[in-house]
Amino acid sequence: MSTETGDLRVASAGSDAQITEDELSPLVRRLLVDVVNDGFTLRYCGGVVEPSAIVCTYDWDDYVDMVTLRGFQHVTAARVPKREKIDLFAPEQVVWVYQGRADRALLALLNLVHPDHPDAPRTAVPAPRSLHVPPVEQRPVTVRPPSWRKAGVRAARLAS
Repeated sequence: MSTETGDLRVASAGSDAQITEDELSPLVRRLLVDVVNDGFTLRYCGGVVEPSAIVCTYDWDDYVDMVTLRGFQHVTAARVPKREKIDLFAPEQVVWVYQGRADRALLALLNLVHPDHPDAPRTAVPAPRSLHVPPVEQRPVTVRPPSWRKAGVRAARLAS
């Protein structure tokens, strides 16, 4: 069984999935809704009902902002440079990364400056393994793009 958090689904307690609703505090729930409302595309790994991981991405011209959720106790958010080809389930480099509790990681991602901002991070470093979702855990992958109303929200919000 699952419930919806905006367009985000999380498995209920009693599931064998790593991402369970009982781990959600009201603050984390609100921040997840903010991520969805910011126009992120959601990728449910292992199915929508009981995902083993959720990878949320927002595409910029030269970067991808992302968060990999494999539970809510420890979450990794990052800005990944777009070089030739990027594997969203195993990025090789990041220019910014935040690892920690879900509330702090999600808040840091939501507050990350626009890539064109003078203070935006630009120096690439190796990506942490916590961003990686092994192929065996990815299938099936269900992709939920943002609605047309939400697709540009992040860019507009951060440009102001």
